[in-house]
Amino acid sequence: MMRYILRRLLWVAITLGVVSLLTFMLIFATGDPAIMLTPTRPGQMPNPKLVALIRQQYGLDQPIYRQYLYYMGNLLRGNLGDSYYFRRPVTALLAEKLPTTAFMAGLIMLTALAIGLPLGVLAAVRRNTLIDRSILIGSTVLISTPTIFLAVLLIYGLAYRIPLFPLSGVGSLRHWVLPTLSVALPIGLGYALFLRTTMLSALAADYVRTAQSKGLGDSWLHFRHVLPNALIPVVMLASLDLAGLLTGVVLVEQIFSIPGLGQTVFTAVQNRDVPMVMGTVFFGAILIGLGNLIADLVAARLDPRIRFGG
Repeated sequence: MMRYILRRLLWVAITLGVVSLLTFMLIFATGDPAIMLTPTRPGQMPNPKLVALIRQQYGLDQPIYRQYLYYMGNLLRGNLGDSYYFRRPVTALLAEKLPTTAFMAGLIMLTALAIGLPLGVLAAVRRNTLIDRSILIGSTVLISTPTIFLAVLLIYGLAYRIPLFPLSGVGSLRHWVLPTLSVALPIGLGYALFLRTTMLSALAADYVRTAQSKGLGDSWLHFRHVLPNALIPVVMLASLDLAGLLTGVVLVEQIFSIPGLGQTVFTAVQNRDVPMVMGTVFFGAILIGLGNLIADLVAARLDPRIRFGG
């Protein structure tokens, strides 16, 4: 197993290098950071002399490949640089904003699993019934609904028409209900459909028919033998989703004015803040790579048939 983990970590490192290079190139391909950093009055063009001074101040006058090598050299020493826009170390910004996003990501994932797993089991056990069809139709509709539209509907229904929850901001647990539901509902119902499919596949396996022929009860069969096998793909998918949520739920944080990592990244992208964007992308790539590795290890723990290669 250790050789497998080391090999996967090597691929994570290679992925980080490719992702960092592509991100660096895309930032400069979409505009000049020096122009975005230059203060201007509304309706006026940036002063060329001031743009040149800012470009020189941040080293943006160097060739792009030199800027990239300089950034990677600092990164290997553990230095993510200072944000151009926020004028603070990127590491400090990540440490400050991440707890809020991590708290929301945890709430979203717990809510999604609490919604998806029971509905998925119920749809599989009651397949081809009214309950199953209702879950399928409702899940398809909500999964197809854009997050921004679902968030607006929740705000209108549960914060404006019926003032049960606050419109925006953070504070009490009531502030987290609407942003959590706007993301957790489609994710959880996606898990329900996925779990239903994997459970139906497991129910058609030979070992299930053998157990049924021996008189094993349906409840014991479903929860002791079928569900653990069917959960493995869901666990792997959930671990990747959690890693993605930890990098910042940009849209939801914008709508509900949540001061998390997503809102900070959105501002950084708008202003071509190279160190902040690079640091966040690098951090997100690490989380996704490690999340994928953890998912494989958890799957091997759940299913003894899974063996890692040498």
